[in-house]
Amino acid sequence: VLVAASPVFAAAFMGPMREATTAKLDVGDTSASAVEAFLRCIYTEALEPGDASAVLPLAHRYQIERLVRRCGEEMLRNLSTDTVAKTMSTLRSFREDKVVSPVWD
Repeated sequence: VLVAASPVFAAAFMGPMREATTAKLDVGDTSASAVEAFLRCIYTEALEPGDASAVLPLAHRYQIERLVRRCGEEMLRNLSTDTVAKTMSTLRSFREDKVVSPVWD
């Protein structure tokens, strides 16, 4: 499922990289809850509105364009006075990305 969802996962798990032999991938600088939400999105396509800002950077890093787009759209759909600063900050980080930039339009 992961290999089919992401070219990054495909390269890691199907190629000569260490991850292919260990079947482990160090995600690094993110929280366990973000990784869980990210994997839930990949496996079930379920995205909780509150998870979109945490999932977006992972979807971008692992080049899952449909999930990047969905996260951006979900963040804007749930925009409120409580979330505007975090939403704009997160989206601004990706404004040059070809998938995220149309979300701004």
